Amino acid sequence: MRMLALCLLTALAAAQQPPLPSGEVQPKTMTATRPVVMFTHLEQAIIAAIDKSDARALKAQLDMGFQYIQPLPTESPLSADQWFDHLKRFKTHAVHQFNQMSVQTVSENAAIVSFVESLKRDDAQYEDTFIVDYWQVADGVWKLKARYACPVKDFPHTAPKPTGKQ
Repeated sequence: MRMLALCLLTALAAAQQPPLPSGEVQPKTMTATRPVVMFTHLEQAIIAAIDKSDARALKAQLDMGFQYIQPLPTESPLSADQWFDHLKRFKTHAVHQFNQMSVQTVSENAAIVSFVESLKRDDAQYEDTFIVDYWQVADGVWKLKARYACPVKDFPHTAPKPTGKQ
């Protein structure tokens, strides 16, 4: 009797979904993994500290030996203080967006995070940077140990599709 009820419920659930036209595949709902969500929040805390010009909040997120590395050999690597001074010179009001974030855990206490950071300025122009961050746990807290940042040209910008999780 239970088996019959289970089969009946399964058939009813399947009947509730409208059939897809032939040849079409049901679209996938994009979801983020737990590490991507966690590091997105950490990256947003860094952006908030930068936007508020809060050196103390920014340094709380950074490892003591933090280095900011760029492909330009003349400015690389920068310490935390040098990076903050560099950021103050180029401060503009922009909307930050993270695209294509990937998290590779190296161990329980280390992770490599890569993503494209898009800054949308008031004039609707995008400034894109490919970022690779090395995060490490220090005293039980995730700290940014190193950041490699390289400008990206022609990154495709599409309107985000709602996932129902915003």
